[in-house]
Amino acid sequence: MGDSLPGISTISEEELINYTLPFGYHVGDKDVRAIAAGADISTVVERIYPNIPNVNSLLVEPHSGLPRLEVELKRYLMEQCLAAFIGNPFHIGVPLAYLVLSDLEIQDLTVLIEAKSLLLPDEEFMPYLLKVQALKG
Repeated sequence: MGDSLPGISTISEEELINYTLPFGYHVGDKDVRAIAAGADISTVVERIYPNIPNVNSLLVEPHSGLPRLEVELKRYLMEQCLAAFIGNPFHIGVPLAYLVLSDLEIQDLTVLIEAKSLLLPDEEFMPYLLKVQALKG
């Protein structure tokens, strides 16, 4: 524990693997083990989500890049949810997508409220809005 940050507890590789689901739609056991072992995050993210652009450039400065990567992953999730409304409407994806999209909209509203209360200029908070960026692209 000598290399941990003060006030932050660390989880061992074994604990991380045990507390993570052993399988997933996109994230497999190999990916979970790679992350737990400390593999390069950008390599793992690019393998799992090849449509996310510029992962390496986002992670050059992790303090600012990780929040932007999170936004990119949420945009990808939004695209997947919107795709659930196309085609056959009789599957569980439609109500699940509705719930996820509702949560993402609340996150956008939270960003707007906080940015406006702090009188931030548009260019500082617009990159963190999910829906506006999805409509542009």
